[in-house]
Amino acid sequence: DPSDYDIIFFGPGEASSFPLLTEELAPVKDKLEAYINEGKPVLVTGTSIGLFCSKVTRSSGEEFNGLGILKSEFKENEKVYGDDIYFKTEYNGIVMEIIGNQIQMGDIILKDEPFGELIYGYGNTGEDTKEGVVKGRSIFTNTLGPLLVCHPKLTAEIVKVAAKKAGLKIDETALDT
Repeated sequence: DPSDYDIIFFGPGEASSFPLLTEELAPVKDKLEAYINEGKPVLVTGTSIGLFCSKVTRSSGEEFNGLGILKSEFKENEKVYGDDIYFKTEYNGIVMEIIGNQIQMGDIILKDEPFGELIYGYGNTGEDTKEGVVKGRSIFTNTLGPLLVCHPKLTAEIVKVAAKKAGLKIDETALDT
């Protein structure tokens, strides 16, 4: 039950596992979507964004539905692209720049609000300046690890959101970076 957690993390995955994961997560899909819609933080990195999309198209042409929590679509690339990524974003009212790396195994056909504005790198498609997706206080980013370690300001803001949603009082100055 997603409501048992204050922060949920989905690390990078493989598009080949999406049908099985979609099936496994189907019983909690509505609860997971409600969790996101309530403004609780979910962090999804790398290719796993596709799992949450409305439609997934494999490089073979095979198509199937993702969880449908995002309106965006995922299209698996025939070739894998890896490079640095650098973008500007705002999370929890704080503007920050994120530097990381991405191994782009698929494009995100954006139909949701982007998480950031690309400064350098491939981003969602290699053809626009959008990076990832944000829904409420949940982040769906192409950026791989160590995202939270390299960006303590983002990490602190995610913790602040989670604590507030859980009704926990924390010393926010201890999280200031």
